[in-house]
Amino acid sequence: MDEPLPRTFTWAAKLPRDVQPIALMRSFPRIANLIASVWNEPDAMHDYFTDLLVDRRGNREGFPPPVHAELIALRAYYTGLHPKELATWGDLTKRS
Repeated sequence: MDEPLPRTFTWAAKLPRDVQPIALMRSFPRIANLIASVWNEPDAMHDYFTDLLVDRRGNREGFPPPVHAELIALRAYYTGLHPKELATWGDLTKRS
């Protein structure tokens, strides 16, 4: 998809202005569309942010600075809404 979908514009408009991913939507609409589609799925969204921002293969060019900054801000905002719960050893032993 070479342009943001209508639902992506709707999703972005509901975000606070300081985290609206305008550069992302212009430069990488496919990624913006995917983020909008999984926004309400915290596990998938946390994983996708990691995939976008962590170079596990060692050969990625990375995003242009404005897009990278938007992704970082968007991830921080999302983490505030949906903190990733990490299991502790005590939590795991209680389940046994």
